[in-house]
Amino acid sequence: KNIEKTFLSTTHMFYIEPEILLREELREPATYLNILEAISKGCAKVTDIANKAGLNVKDLPVYLNTLIRLGFVKKENPVTDYRPKTKKTLYFISDNFFKFWFKFIFPHRSSIEMGNTKDIYLLIQNQLPMFTGRVFERIVRELFVLYQGRDILGIPILFDSIGSWWPSKGESIDTSDIDIVARHEKNKITYVADIKYTNDEYGFTEFNAFENQTKNLPYGGQIITFVVSRSGFKSDFIKYAKDRKITLIDLKQLSMLFDKA
Repeated sequence: KNIEKTFLSTTHMFYIEPEILLREELREPATYLNILEAISKGCAKVTDIANKAGLNVKDLPVYLNTLIRLGFVKKENPVTDYRPKTKKTLYFISDNFFKFWFKFIFPHRSSIEMGNTKDIYLLIQNQLPMFTGRVFERIVRELFVLYQGRDILGIPILFDSIGSWWPSKGESIDTSDIDIVARHEKNKITYVADIKYTNDEYGFTEFNAFENQTKNLPYGGQIITFVVSRSGFKSDFIKYAKDRKITLIDLKQLSMLFDKA
């Protein structure tokens, strides 16, 4: 309802604020709008962003660096790759307000301005859980950082690096990345976490896909597995996880862990 009263109202400042901010901060706001729109539509690699935004690839880094400096965009490498110029680097909109606006408002402004807010409202309602999932991942990553050197539900947490991981090529990041990978190199321990923000209980279908992804990790040593699910877990999977020593965290436990931290 708040979204309906703000973002979907042409008289509210939320409806146009990102564009105003870009026009105040930047000399070429239209170009930056195109870049941010490309990223919001799933383009994460330099080549893909440039093609979608209608720019020359060699010109794009200047624009991206400006957006990073302003805090609107972030770049990430897979947690296993520390090279400054790796081809695995991906770019994302870092500001959640901008992320929401470019995904749901900017592409549909003509419909909104014609008064057709009902369809956009339903679109947001249907896609919001998936959209929020990425934010949920960041929250869980914060949990691991908070518990560095302590225990999460009896599991000692200690790592040198933390982030997401994805293969270099062949698959979409949305289907092949591992949400959280934390590594302690000296002890050869890798913590992996699958994070789901859906209305369905987590079960074997989701876990089997996740387990196949972890087989591609370029690490040796022990792997410690966590699964975080907004809607809890199916009863047969709970028994399986207990036997396999997989740590399960639902929304209530997540809240409790943050309260204790």
